[in-house]
Amino acid sequence: MLDVLLSHNGILGTRRPTIHNNSRKKQKIPPIYFSNPDLLWSSSYHVPRLGQGAFQAAFRGVWDAVTNHSIPLNETIIGKPSQDTFEFAEKRLRKHRASLLGLSPPAEESDKLKTIYMIGDNPSSDIQGGNSYRSPYGTGCETLLVRSGVFGDEDASGLAHKPSAIVNDVHDAVTWALERESWS
Repeated sequence: MLDVLLSHNGILGTRRPTIHNNSRKKQKIPPIYFSNPDLLWSSSYHVPRLGQGAFQAAFRGVWDAVTNHSIPLNETIIGKPSQDTFEFAEKRLRKHRASLLGLSPPAEESDKLKTIYMIGDNPSSDIQGGNSYRSPYGTGCETLLVRSGVFGDEDASGLAHKPSAIVNDVHDAVTWALERESWS
């Protein structure tokens, strides 16, 4: 990746002529796409593992060291907690809901989706994303943090991103949401 980004016009084997000129002048570099910023993720191992966010942080550190902080990365992050990811998910949810309920777009407005429930185990991506999401349709978003993944038995008082509720697992989260919607 570094070879491509440091190349002239994205051609491998070439070198950008002004890489160390300490100029913050906008230089055209190829775009780089990261899948999500999760520093940690949960697996079958008993402690959280490093995720894509760790790779991003390491790569940014190498990039800044090699370019002497002179060229900003042309980066796009796709995944939680980005607004685009939540908008995509809501569009899919709305389309699926309309199909299940037999609603056409005008009728859908009269039976509007009022709340989305974001269930996740990572306060720094799932909860942050849900809390900061601003629906283009005016749909609200509640966040439910489960203790069955990255977030475990830690004290929730120190969380930077507070969820609507903390529950033990996904089953409890769905039960919480159904009760809140009076579907129990």
